[in-house]
Amino acid sequence: MFGLYVHYPYCLQRCSYCDFATDLYKNEEKTKDYFSLLKREVLLSSHTLKDKELNSIYFGGGTPSLVPPDIMEDFFSFLLKQGFYWQKSCEISLEINPDTVDEEKLSEYIKIGFNRFSIGIQTFNDDLLKLVGRQHSAKQSRKNLEQLNKLDTNFSCDLLYSLPQQTFQQVLHDVGELISYQPKHFSPYILTIPPRHKLNEKRPGEEEQVKMMEAIKQALENKAYEQYEISNFALKGFHSRHNFHAWRGHSYWGIGMSAHSFFAKPKWGVRFANPNSIKSYAMILDKKKPGLAYQKDHHFVEELRRHEALTDFCHTSLRLRRGIDFHEIDKKFGPDLANLVIQRSKRKNITSFLETTPYGVRLNWHGIVFSNQVFEDFLFLEEDICHLDM
Repeated sequence: MFGLYVHYPYCLQRCSYCDFATDLYKNEEKTKDYFSLLKREVLLSSHTLKDKELNSIYFGGGTPSLVPPDIMEDFFSFLLKQGFYWQKSCEISLEINPDTVDEEKLSEYIKIGFNRFSIGIQTFNDDLLKLVGRQHSAKQSRKNLEQLNKLDTNFSCDLLYSLPQQTFQQVLHDVGELISYQPKHFSPYILTIPPRHKLNEKRPGEEEQVKMMEAIKQALENKAYEQYEISNFALKGFHSRHNFHAWRGHSYWGIGMSAHSFFAKPKWGVRFANPNSIKSYAMILDKKKPGLAYQKDHHFVEELRRHEALTDFCHTSLRLRRGIDFHEIDKKFGPDLANLVIQRSKRKNITSFLETTPYGVRLNWHGIVFSNQVFEDFLFLEEDICHLDM
């Protein structure tokens, strides 16, 4: 399995809680210039990739729904010319904001090949939208949701909760209204910001946040949505394939400013990332010679060691409802490390957060709420495994 992630950095506004590498949208010419940079990155590196059959393509950001459909179509044609290909079953996703699309534009995206949309609703409360710096209105959200249903396409909705001054009843209303539009996928996120951020003022307390989490989970499960990952629910058959590349340790290539990548080989895998400014991103492309997708002189590169790969495997597995599969660890890392993970799972301080499965362990509901506490116990250091046979 191999996925392609394309980062588009421009937005109409800067949300007050956002920590992604983004820039303000200026005009279509800037978008054309940026896509020229994307093409250069592909040209410089793609010929060294052995696997060019894409299982998923994901345009994230930023706000990639600002990109005109003709530019998207041209880019897909370019990928085909460079030897990439994909079957009809390939998941091709586009993140959209409610204030950037209409029915005609959505239809054009679908004709190009997009078969999944991820729409950032966040909340239907206009006061709360303004408070967190969102430019769209609840009315625009409802209109776009109606259009997506009319076009009979697969779409996912993002919901943001635990906002300043937000009440439990407001969260229930948001969830209920979103469910009424019958999205195939649902991503509820708790507002996560630094301790001294101004949005922390008048936020719901920890107990109220947990209550909100439980209510969201219950409302979604009552409508047949499965919580297959800590922050993601889906109807059967509609799990996000793009996200699975990261959670299951499959290879994905991220192109564009600040894009992150993971290649499962060589050895224990390698993570690398592009610079987080347009200027720096353009500069590495000017200096880069044709060759590998990453070059240590120009990228952040981290070649994983055995203990780091094991930590990643356990953490990403625990995020999934499936949990940690001891047999998979045995196959990937060997019986000694599988036994080490089994022993960790029996620690008294975390047993109340875990439940057994036919193949290993997974987080129970209490563990999902306090997942960071569990992750700490599945952090492996070099000295933890150095005495074991390599």
